[in-house]
Amino acid sequence: MSAVRLRLTLFYAGLLALASGLVLLASYVLVRNHLDATLDAPTAHAAVASLGSQYLVAIVAVVLLAAGGGWLVSGEVLAPLARAIAAQRRFVANASHELRTPMTAIRLGAEVALDDPDVTVEDLREVLRDTVAATEETDRLMSSLLALATATDGTRADEPVELSALVRGVLPPGARVDAHLEPTTVRGDAALLRRAAANLVDNALRHGRTGGRVRVELRSGQLTVANAGAPIAPDDLRRLAEPFERLRRGTASGSGLGLSIVQAIAESHGGALRLDAPAEGGLVARLALPVATR
Repeated sequence: MSAVRLRLTLFYAGLLALASGLVLLASYVLVRNHLDATLDAPTAHAAVASLGSQYLVAIVAVVLLAAGGGWLVSGEVLAPLARAIAAQRRFVANASHELRTPMTAIRLGAEVALDDPDVTVEDLREVLRDTVAATEETDRLMSSLLALATATDGTRADEPVELSALVRGVLPPGARVDAHLEPTTVRGDAALLRRAAANLVDNALRHGRTGGRVRVELRSGQLTVANAGAPIAPDDLRRLAEPFERLRRGTASGSGLGLSIVQAIAESHGGALRLDAPAEGGLVARLALPVATR
């Protein structure tokens, strides 16, 4: 990135120096001709020499200012790109780590079974069960990565969606959910919005207090999902919507992509995801979407 910034700086400085040089050269020629025509030769020669020195100093000053300004401007221009590249590298590293975990479990299970001379059929069945579980985890992770890519690439359906029916359809039967859903129509991609609602409900049920209930409300284009649980620190709250963030809940199931997918879906629909952590604990997630106009 430093090399790109240096090339941009040299380009800005060279471009400005060239433009300034051409302007000063034209001015120098015009002034010199005027002085030669109106003054005697020695006086005109001295004036032209002094003018040339001043113009040379002006060009050097312009180049230095252009270099300094170009360095600052290129830094501002490249800063978002640098942050995007850094975020992409973190995402790829995290995705690689998450994919490596189930693959490692599959390999270790197979190696242990192969190296054990007294392995039984039941032992092999257990290895196969672990393999199926690991492949299912990998499949869920790949589905989440695909959903995140779909939500962020800017291509989606745009049609009226009855959000209350959609949310009601993702509520797990028999789950600890108190739902109050008002009829609400938004425009967007039904599949992506269903995924967002399901992720919010699943996240609230999975990470809520044991035996606690989850509150789901839909009113005026805003879907609110709240649960009870341990207090969340402000710094942790700010990181919750980042990919693969699980707030050090190493034993919790899931890939840590749920809320980042919801945020990407919200932004792709012109909405927003806001997370609040009440002092008494738990998490309140508010998915705000523009209501469809008739």
